[in-house]
Amino acid sequence: MSLRNCFQLVAVLAIAIWILGPIGCQADDNATEAAKVQAVYHAMNKANLADDYTTYCKLLTPESVDQLVAGMMGAADATRAVQNIPGHKPDAEQVAMWKRMEPILKKYKIDLDEAHKPAPAEAPASDPATAEAAPLTAEKEAAPVDDANASGTYSAYEYQWTKVAQKVQDKPGFLREIFKAVESPEVRKARDEMAKKPPEDLTRITISGNQAIGHMPFEHQGKTIEVPYRFRKIDGEWKVDLVQPRAAREGGAGEQ
Repeated sequence: MSLRNCFQLVAVLAIAIWILGPIGCQADDNATEAAKVQAVYHAMNKANLADDYTTYCKLLTPESVDQLVAGMMGAADATRAVQNIPGHKPDAEQVAMWKRMEPILKKYKIDLDEAHKPAPAEAPASDPATAEAAPLTAEKEAAPVDDANASGTYSAYEYQWTKVAQKVQDKPGFLREIFKAVESPEVRKARDEMAKKPPEDLTRITISGNQAIGHMPFEHQGKTIEVPYRFRKIDGEWKVDLVQPRAAREGGAGEQ
């Protein structure tokens, strides 16, 4: 091989290393981040099954915690409404459940009637601070902690309920007590059995900037269905994002 050919070969190798080096580093970085996402997912499930809602809430995005609180407020509101339907006599379990839920709502100073007040017709404008997050869905879902709807994540109705939920000071405490109030013996048994099983890993974890999506496959009627789990990095830590894209909640196509 001539000296000129040697120089050409070295040049080609140098260019290849220069191009592929960053790609290889990026792949390593993504693998590392995917492992962190997997670990957060497992920790979240473990805390949930152990009724450790302090840890559970720390592993969720603030918006996810707010929506969980709002969702359980909605469940309590529906249970209350059943007691007052004209001509309807609620069954004993419905009555008993409301008796368990009502003191919890009072303890955490939750006013269900406040959530029924008229909500704003339109969502506030998006916050430019969220624009840097690479979206993995058709619409931006990353709302700042201090505004329940800065990204247009919620409908007007959901926005009002979420604003009320944000006022709850001890959200883990409320969730712990309200979930216990509605939990049946059958559900408790099923959760205890799930806690004994080895955790299943997410598949197809995709990292895109400060957002990620992983999938949990399960069998349903002979078919494998993949449920997407979304994650968002906040202050350098991955959090599980349970806030489903609004398009999917309203019957549109969500990110799969």
